[in-house]
Amino acid sequence: MVRRSRELDILPVDPADTSLRGRRVLYGSVSLLLAVVLGVAVLDGLDVVDGYGVDIATAEARSADGIHLAVEHPSVTRPALAGPIRIHVDGLHDGEPVRIGIERRYLSIFDHNAVFPAPADESWSDPWVVWQYQANGTSLVIAIDGRLEPAVQQGRTGHVAVLDAHLQPVVEVELHTRVAP
Repeated sequence: MVRRSRELDILPVDPADTSLRGRRVLYGSVSLLLAVVLGVAVLDGLDVVDGYGVDIATAEARSADGIHLAVEHPSVTRPALAGPIRIHVDGLHDGEPVRIGIERRYLSIFDHNAVFPAPADESWSDPWVVWQYQANGTSLVIAIDGRLEPAVQQGRTGHVAVLDAHLQPVVEVELHTRVAP
């Protein structure tokens, strides 16, 4: 048989007791912080915000003569994580030379392992690293396999352009990569 005591073992909490105030503030702060972190995670999963890991954005522009440039790039990344860049150029004339310029300052934050396809010619003309290809059809896709340099702690803004014979931009897009800790 179980004996039950009629006495109350739990004492009521005195709201005027200040010894519990610090603990309440701590619990409230931790709960708020967890709610914010989970909220950002949910919004990142829905692609409302770029918060965790590598997020890819696309920058697009079209020239007056119909050349369409679209660049997929990491908008948010972390040091030493893979950050692929894909350059899509449409509206080309078969057999014509295509010059792709990437600002050297932007490209320098990446440790690029390979460029597919490899350019037929590579040169440098401030501020551009210039890769030349021969158009084989009306579109060209270039993939840069790389990762953010491990020592890079701040993001950078740069440009990618289709350049004319005088290395002037025909069509250009701006890229921005933010580095998260």
